[in-house]
Amino acid sequence: MASRGYQSVVGIDTSQHAVAMAKMRLKDERIRNVEILNIDATNMQRLEDGNFEVAIDSCCLHCIIELEERKNFFSSVFRVLKKNGSLLGRSMCQPYTEIRNPHYREHFRIDGKVVLRRLPESSDFVPCRIVRSMEEIKDELSAAGLELSWSVHELIIPGPGGCHHLTYHAKKP
Repeated sequence: MASRGYQSVVGIDTSQHAVAMAKMRLKDERIRNVEILNIDATNMQRLEDGNFEVAIDSCCLHCIIELEERKNFFSSVFRVLKKNGSLLGRSMCQPYTEIRNPHYREHFRIDGKVVLRRLPESSDFVPCRIVRSMEEIKDELSAAGLELSWSVHELIIPGPGGCHHLTYHAKKP
């Protein structure tokens, strides 16, 4: 975004490693109008209220497993957006009932709406994604006060149990 002329861009990630990598890339590409912060998307208290025209969720939402944390995410986005600000998002959505790639099948399982990942060197699985329906995601947006402008449901991996994504635009009234 910064290389396309946006005046000020702020990126956030909970991973210190991801933040460090992003900062190195910005330095290598000599991009200066970007700030990268180590912040949890479900608690963006370090960011000012009503300071952003656009927020972008690039496949973060389905990594927020707990429903209360998802509410916190949408509430935080609502708080930091300016009036008439936009949230552009992309998230996995239902139906997603089968992991079709044999390599991934060894490491992941689906239990209802939760994707489980095998722990390294273990037979134990832990939650790593939640895959809600399009309607549930739309309801979450609405509950946070965001108005859905449009959405597109895509089948990313064809066939029964394939991977579905919802791309959406919502506005803060």
